[in-house]
Amino acid sequence: MIEEQKKNKIEMVQNIFLGSLGLGLIIKIFIPVFEYVMDIAAVGLVTTLLYKATLEKHTGKAFLYSLLLLLIFILIFTQRMN
Repeated sequence: MIEEQKKNKIEMVQNIFLGSLGLGLIIKIFIPVFEYVMDIAAVGLVTTLLYKATLEKHTGKAFLYSLLLLLIFILIFTQRMN
């Protein structure tokens, strides 16, 4: 019975180690890909906001869209600096 418990503990430690190793590998591979996807999404959002701002020339929404664009650019550049 004690032998079986030791085996179970050893298997559990091995599974935790292999799981964390696999998770680290996944993070190492997919984080750079995720950054490119986020860049594409940011470009899409910026172009959409620019389009909306040109449609809403003489309303208060154009100011709101401009503030959102400024916020997005600030977030992108501060992320790049880190």
